[in-house]
Amino acid sequence: MNPLDQRVLHRRPGIAGLVLALGLGAALASALGVRAFLVRQTAARLEAEAANAREDLDDTMLAYRDLLLGFRAHTHASLNLSREQFRQYFASLDLRSRHPGLLAVTYAIEVPGADRTATETRLRKEMGDPGFAIRPPGDRDRHFVILFAEPRETNLTSVGMDTRVLPLQAATIDRARDAGDLVLTGPMKVLQYPGPDLGLLMRVPIYRGSPETLEARRAAFLGCITGVFRARGLVEESLGRRLLRHVEVRILDLGGPGEAPQVVYGGDLSPGGTRTSIQIPVGGRTWLLELRARPPWLGSQRWIIPSGVFLSGALISLLLWGLMTSLAQTGQRARLMALRMTDQLREQESRTEAMALAAPDPLAVVDAQGRILTLYGRHSTVLGLDRALLPGARAGDALPPESASAFLAGIHQALATHRLQTVVFRAEGDIHVEARMLAMAQPIEGQDCVVVSLRDITERLRSEEAVRNRQKLESLGVLAGGIAHDFNNFLSAILGHVNLAQESIPAGSEAQPLLRRAESSILRAAELAHQMLAYSGRGSFKVEHLDLNRVVADMAELLSVSISKKAALDLRLAPVLPPVLADAAQLQQVVMNLVTNASDALGDTPGGITIETASADLDARALEAGYPGQGLAPGPYVRLRVTDTGCGMDAETLKRIFDPFFTTKATGRGLGLSALLGIIKGHGGGVRISSRPGQGTTFEILLPPSGAGSAEDAPEPGRAQVPHRLAGHALVADDDPMVRSVLSGILAGRGLEVTEAVDGLEAVELFQAGHGRFDVVLLDITMPRMDGNEAFRRIRALAPQVPVILVSGFTSREVAQAPLGTAPARFLQKPFKAGELEKMVELVLEGRPGHS
Repeated sequence: MNPLDQRVLHRRPGIAGLVLALGLGAALASALGVRAFLVRQTAARLEAEAANAREDLDDTMLAYRDLLLGFRAHTHASLNLSREQFRQYFASLDLRSRHPGLLAVTYAIEVPGADRTATETRLRKEMGDPGFAIRPPGDRDRHFVILFAEPRETNLTSVGMDTRVLPLQAATIDRARDAGDLVLTGPMKVLQYPGPDLGLLMRVPIYRGSPETLEARRAAFLGCITGVFRARGLVEESLGRRLLRHVEVRILDLGGPGEAPQVVYGGDLSPGGTRTSIQIPVGGRTWLLELRARPPWLGSQRWIIPSGVFLSGALISLLLWGLMTSLAQTGQRARLMALRMTDQLREQESRTEAMALAAPDPLAVVDAQGRILTLYGRHSTVLGLDRALLPGARAGDALPPESASAFLAGIHQALATHRLQTVVFRAEGDIHVEARMLAMAQPIEGQDCVVVSLRDITERLRSEEAVRNRQKLESLGVLAGGIAHDFNNFLSAILGHVNLAQESIPAGSEAQPLLRRAESSILRAAELAHQMLAYSGRGSFKVEHLDLNRVVADMAELLSVSISKKAALDLRLAPVLPPVLADAAQLQQVVMNLVTNASDALGDTPGGITIETASADLDARALEAGYPGQGLAPGPYVRLRVTDTGCGMDAETLKRIFDPFFTTKATGRGLGLSALLGIIKGHGGGVRISSRPGQGTTFEILLPPSGAGSAEDAPEPGRAQVPHRLAGHALVADDDPMVRSVLSGILAGRGLEVTEAVDGLEAVELFQAGHGRFDVVLLDITMPRMDGNEAFRRIRALAPQVPVILVSGFTSREVAQAPLGTAPARFLQKPFKAGELEKMVELVLEGRPGHS
């Protein structure tokens, strides 16, 4: 044995010990590094949970704001809102099951001190309590009195309460009045919940008109819609049970100037541990959300995995030491074995890191220039980033310029703030991606880097947009329906008095032509209200047998002046068409809409617009190929085709052409074609569109024939018969005194004795007291205290066969079904001519049992 080998042999126990020490040190360092990484990951997860919790609270507050704004819109839309209407609207929303934390929704009004007595008189009448008074008693310059509160059973003591006597509530009333938007109170005890939890009040103001300035809002202030919530229920509804199980939560209301912070939810957090906090603006106040991770949520991240890393490294080091000791005579082999074992240690560390970084969404490590250094997880091509998600590539290379700029800006913001950043951008096509970025604690290769997670949120964004559009359309429909109903009431009174005036003066009077023109104008106004009801979804068509050729030909002159001067209109009408059963005004609207759209497509370019009509007999295969999913039955149809030579449309525009509020015009509202689709479906027809960019557009509409022979043979309207005097006793109920006066005047003029009632409840009482002396009953459907449908059911229970005529500014869809074995109600829509009312009364009187 040479001296060198001897020295090496004697030194090898020291070398082996050194290797063992280094291995144990490396294992310990790796375990500590993994633990530090997991602690940072836990902190990042907690930050993400805090951000999610903020979004959830924001979403909940936005939903409650929309809920209260809906109540305010309902209050504006329903003139003289009654307690029953408020209750029915509350019940229709099913709020108690959807929002367990909601305790009450109240409607309160500002009452000057001089109007206190009048308000108390109103409440006594509505509550049926002669001794009812505004509480607390006492004379004050102004009161803020709760008129309505739902649900009724838990809010009986709220009605009549003057909340201005409470300083905290008075301050929030004035804040809501001045702000013009939702305001939130701090935590407080509320009447509706006797338990230990505190409540919150959300208020939205109600104004007369739409004031813009502070002074105008104060002058136009009428009252507030207030939501009363249990603070614990609101927070648990927002954050969900899963989050509350895994983290400790405390929410503080930081209050305003001079106010001490108050606990909204939770108690003091446990000491130590991973925690975070975030401030959230809510209804003009600021909440502080504090989170602390519970030990079960951390799971095995703190010690088990690092311990496993250390034990693995220690075991490898011990094996290496044993091998070096046992192979003292083969130094080279021992050195190779040490290298091999060191590689195994590094591989083990890499596997541990990969396990720690595993996540459901793709993860990437990206430097400040957007270059992808490492890629983890599933990088699906669904995100449209497959070319960019290659290590070494720049993520912005496969993105549109504006998206690439937003992506890089998010990286720089994450590096600057060391806080979680969220960026939403568009990838290829219509794909939208949400990127969450967090700066890494240590540089990689001397460069600051961020960890990025990517998620496809395209469908979520589309769903949110669809919900917003549907809510807009429903709100517009409710408003249009309410206006049309009130408009029909006014027109009924005017038209009735015009008809009475026509009958009261000689036929040859000079006033007769003027009255006929007034009647014509009223009927045109009624047609406008009919269109508004149709838009709101509560309309009905005035259908008749129509010749489609005649409809188009009669509109030819109007269409010619409505289109561009550079457009040539060509009518190609079939010689003979079967009639269609349709509403003429709605059909004219369809033709006008299609022709004006065709003219807009031509713009300033010379071109042509062709209108064709034809008959078609289509089988099931042809209908499914041309009109898929529209539910059309095989058979004969009348076809209307409008073709232009304009700019045409691409496939993406065709997909959304009938969506509400979608438009390609700078000044368009996006409602024309959606309304057209509703009209055609309402007539049992179908629509097909064919178009390509630069090759024009063709709209093809199918309408089922009426089966009444050719349109030339459609029957002419019959002559109105001269009314003759009637005999009997009529009960008339309508809350509008002018309409009630018209109904009574027309019936009395035909010889009937008339008894009037101001609402459904009084009508039932009069009918019950009359002991069968009424021969016919006329009921308005929309009335306070008791509507016409309920009054009809109660009268049917008293007298199953007495004729009942229901009258409404809405349509026959509002009419209640008659109980089994009783006579159904007739329906008369406002406005109506005197002759129409007389004819219907005459028909129901002739149809009475025993009538000869």
